[in-house]
Amino acid sequence: MSEPRPIKRARSLWTKVERGKSVGKFATGDQNTVAG
Repeated sequence: MSEPRPIKRARSLWTKVERGKSVGKFATGDQNTVAG
């Protein structure tokens, strides 16, 4: 089951944003959210 291209792009962008958030939290030393 292949998805329409916009959905796939949005999903990859979402994962990229989430990864950036977690990396940013780790960089700033926000232990509460990193220790999930």
